[in-house]
Amino acid sequence: MIHVDQLQLDHGNRSMVLTICVVISALVGCESRQGGRVAVSGSVSYDGKPLESGQVVFEPQGPGRMAIAQVVDGHYSIARERGPMPGKYVVRITAARPTGAKASSGRLSGNEVRDVYEQFLPARYNEASELSVEIGATPRLEHDFELHSE
Repeated sequence: MIHVDQLQLDHGNRSMVLTICVVISALVGCESRQGGRVAVSGSVSYDGKPLESGQVVFEPQGPGRMAIAQVVDGHYSIARERGPMPGKYVVRITAARPTGAKASSGRLSGNEVRDVYEQFLPARYNEASELSVEIGATPRLEHDFELHSE
């Protein structure tokens, strides 16, 4: 390894070499912090309408980390630093809505009466998901999900 102070450079060139080294180190460091992850975003609709709220989970089918996004007004987004790594994923989408029933939160929670919610998307989109996606090595992926009750 050659140290900058061993090179026969004048002060201006030495500063330029140091600057280039710092920039390269920063770029390599930024990429390693991303860890090869991919930003993912898109839309989620249910029976032709944007899903108001819910959650999209990318569960790796091999090595990798799970990535989770909240659905808000039919859209979801995962930043690259929290996104999935390239690979194959099972996608699980959940959404809950109030049933109209009420239940007590229990003695420990002050016996508040709260709405009871139900998972209303079919199991083929969450528990027994039939959804999958393969994520490549691109820095960003757009993927939309069109879900149907039937």
